[in-house]
Amino acid sequence: MSSIFISETRARGCRVVLATASDAVWAESIARHVRCFDDVLASDGQHNLKGVGKLEAIQAYCQQHGLASFAYIGDAMADLPIWQQASQVYVVSPSPSLLRVMQRQCPPTRIFEPR
Repeated sequence: MSSIFISETRARGCRVVLATASDAVWAESIARHVRCFDDVLASDGQHNLKGVGKLEAIQAYCQQHGLASFAYIGDAMADLPIWQQASQVYVVSPSPSLLRVMQRQCPPTRIFEPR
């Protein structure tokens, strides 16, 4: 995925949040290193932010910040529940089977291919 896309998104005034099932220690370290995220949502040993758990965390974040909708960038079948609720659906390097499912359930707004 392009850092230009993230920069353009932030320039439009959108918040960019790293939402990951990875542990918060790793996620926050990455976020500090790349310096392009406004916030981090990550697993913490008690809550696993994969699939529906991540969707619930994103929805809670949106409610806390007064956001009516969210866009989501993902790359796996586990992201389907999130894409189904997202206003914009972005996918990175989808497998053919993932893309077929997405076309039926939540057509992508944009597909990011690997470089």
